[in-house]
Amino acid sequence: AGGLSFLVSKTESKLFSAGDEIAVMELKGEKWSAKISTKVQAIREIEPDIANGFPYKVWRISCHITQIDPVSKKYLEKFIFERIK
Repeated sequence: AGGLSFLVSKTESKLFSAGDEIAVMELKGEKWSAKISTKVQAIREIEPDIANGFPYKVWRISCHITQIDPVSKKYLEKFIFERIK
């Protein structure tokens, strides 16, 4: 299916480990929402710099989508491809 990443603080990063399964994660767009299941693939520390504009370190939680219904997948793909242009 694909994947997604999100950023968390140092304290929140301790709640996640590679291999963790997230049974229900809700994604929300302007006119749609989807409930998906994911598996944490990696946790990476991101240093602040001029390019990313972060004022302090953050941790990127990268997940692989393990379950998504076909209708939600269609809306998610449309959302992504509209922003790639």
